[in-house]
Amino acid sequence: MKRGLFFILTLGLILSAGISLAQEKVGEIAAVEGRAYIKPTKSARWQKATKGMPVFSESILRTSRHSRMAVVFKDGSRLVLGDMTIVSVEKFLLKKQKRRINIFIFKGKIRSIVAPFKGLSNIQVRSQGAIAGVRGTEFVLYHKPPVNIIYTVRGKVQVASPAAPTVHITKADQITENTQGRGFIAPDKVPEKIKEAIELLLKSTATRAPINWAESGKLPQILARWNINYGKYLIDKKRFSDALEVFQIAHDLTQNPELRAESLVCKANVYARFIKDYPKAAYEYRKVLTYYPETGYAETALYQLGMLYVETNRKQAARKILERYLILYPEGRYVKSVESLLKRIR
Repeated sequence: MKRGLFFILTLGLILSAGISLAQEKVGEIAAVEGRAYIKPTKSARWQKATKGMPVFSESILRTSRHSRMAVVFKDGSRLVLGDMTIVSVEKFLLKKQKRRINIFIFKGKIRSIVAPFKGLSNIQVRSQGAIAGVRGTEFVLYHKPPVNIIYTVRGKVQVASPAAPTVHITKADQITENTQGRGFIAPDKVPEKIKEAIELLLKSTATRAPINWAESGKLPQILARWNINYGKYLIDKKRFSDALEVFQIAHDLTQNPELRAESLVCKANVYARFIKDYPKAAYEYRKVLTYYPETGYAETALYQLGMLYVETNRKQAARKILERYLILYPEGRYVKSVESLLKRIR
């Protein structure tokens, strides 16, 4: 009986030791603004996060609207969560000559500030469709599933997608992005037109910076509009594949019907005019007509689709589309052109 009791007690001590090892403290919450929460381990319940609370190698962190939270790790590295953000600490290993930190972001905005380290350092931030390997000191990741936008503040960040083989290196003041698990576009220096959005990202991921939360809430629309303009710039540079990706990113960033429709029309135009992939162009035009028929871009999509069918000698399909245009838009912008096209194919 005593031996059995001794075995149970010993097993209990081993299990307790295992739990304590799994819950080894790897950092602590350094600042909280607004409402933030923590799950010390994946199986634990959510707790209200407060300054000084320990963070473990399995902890999950979450912020609410108009909220921010900062975590400082044992090596001095810092992770700041913007509003409406969820991240988990997947792995933290720190030895004399070896450091490994793995962070997973489910959604939201984070800023990673990496402390100097003498030895082998492997720091990764992952999301749905993105792997960011930190070579430098500071970067911001905005993840609005399925979109990933990465801006490097200082140093270098190696960026890749699990679904694409191409690896890019972003340097200070460069931005890159992807969507739907596809590859990242080639990094570019941040243009003046997006400086406003970058400033909002930086402020929302810096706990001491004053921020207008109403403006921060407009980030998806600001970034979507910029991406549409950026796509047109890429067309001028003959970077047609990147332009297609950027227009899709614009579509995926926002729920605004006008912006979504505009991005699809732009995408269709690239397929039709530059890549000469007419079936894909027609597909994108039809998506506008199906999902965004009440937007101003539905008229453009209908006209462009009819003209595409004329140019590809699909006369019957063209006639249906163009006659439909005259019914829906009797005083539309393209009425004279449509009437001319109809005479041409009759």
